[in-house]
Amino acid sequence: MFGSIGGARMAKVVGAFSFDPEVLDAINRIAQQNSTWEKKPNKSRLVNQACRWYFMTDLAEEVEILESRAAYWQDKCGNNGGVKHHLGGLLKCLNPFRPRKRV
Repeated sequence: MFGSIGGARMAKVVGAFSFDPEVLDAINRIAQQNSTWEKKPNKSRLVNQACRWYFMTDLAEEVEILESRAAYWQDKCGNNGGVKHHLGGLLKCLNPFRPRKRV
């Protein structure tokens, strides 16, 4: 009955909540995806993780991190032609009519 968060042990508290059917379906689907033959789906852990993330994460900081990461990759891909550049090189190599070097 004890959980562990960052090394501290906390008692579990049972609370009753009602969910919309779409939310409950999502919880069941995600819990089932995270289960294995040895490990049964744990919906309580999933809901705890989701609530902890939602209430204890600075969303403005997360958005800033994601935007800076997107800007970095956009700049990096824009400098060398991005996907078009790499696709062109790949198609050039795969061209069956391209003259081959003789060895």
